[in-house]
Amino acid sequence: MKFARRLYTALLIGAVGCGGGGDPTAPPPEVKPPPVVVPPPTPPPTPPTVSLAGLSAAAKTYVSANMALTGGKVLRWPVGATVTFEVPSSLIGPAADSIAAAWGRRTGLVLVPVVSGGQVALDLTGQGVPPGMCGMGGPSGWEEGLVSRGRMAIRPVCQDARLRVVLSHVLGHALGLLVHTPTTAEGGARDVMNTSPTTTADSPLVVEVARFYYGPPPAPAGAVLSGGS
Repeated sequence: MKFARRLYTALLIGAVGCGGGGDPTAPPPEVKPPPVVVPPPTPPPTPPTVSLAGLSAAAKTYVSANMALTGGKVLRWPVGATVTFEVPSSLIGPAADSIAAAWGRRTGLVLVPVVSGGQVALDLTGQGVPPGMCGMGGPSGWEEGLVSRGRMAIRPVCQDARLRVVLSHVLGHALGLLVHTPTTAEGGARDVMNTSPTTTADSPLVVEVARFYYGPPPAPAGAVLSGGS
């Protein structure tokens, strides 16, 4: 009986010893949270590419020069978008409508002339126009290659019989055709995008470049030139 009590006591002591012993009033050991793993930053999306392989030599030269002015990317209005552009009140009517129709035919955009509040604003003070030039124009707001705003300016001295031609020319710049087409002396055609235009007419080059940007199929907005041009 005494042996049994001694054995039972020894087993209890052994069991407590296996539990580690120690001060039962001591605080529990500190548990540290797992380290925070920060994922690597997401790389920027790769821009689409566009090839000039199907264009004529003149159009390749024009588009390459044009994209050099836009950081090497396609910059255009959304395909089929309605774009309001400001015109002088003196041109509201058939003159402005003919400009809208011509550029609408070239680009597929729905162009609407307005006197004020247009997406393409018009400055008739000519602010920023270089000396010796009648006007200037171009996109003024865009994101991911898609234009949402434009600006045109025409010097007062050119607001005479030339006004309709100059307005159509600078609107072409605002729609993304930033470079001038070759003059007839350089082997080009007389068209609305010549350096000193005398007409609102098309040329094969203007039509080809407008089709490149606006389709069908349109060049992807924000696209960069691929290796093959």
